Amino acid sequence: MSYVTITNLRRTPYAWVYSDYELGVLDEPFVLGTSELIDAIMADQNWHTLERILVDTEDYPPGEVTITADLILSDGGWSRYVCSEYEDHEFNLCPHLFDYFEEAPKKLYIALEGY
Repeated sequence: MSYVTITNLRRTPYAWVYSDYELGVLDEPFVLGTSELIDAIMADQNWHTLERILVDTEDYPPGEVTITADLILSDGGWSRYVCSEYEDHEFNLCPHLFDYFEEAPKKLYIALEGY
């Protein structure tokens, strides 16, 4: 599988949001731990801008910072993951995950690019 690329990212006062114009998704917030994980990675890298997030289910996509996330629970809507590289940080992905994957992947390989 080729990796999913998430662009059109920006930080609001409350959360990171993304837009996927092809899917009609506008300013969808990353909530329930996801924005906090992005903030932690950006702080570690001393980044001020996040250019894109790449996600694959088989191997790390090309990127500057890579992490893995293991599925804990999926009820067909929200899916909870844990990232061991960041102190077992738990985060949730909303049903928009299924815009890109038929079912919640058991493992996500995530790469971030910023500056």
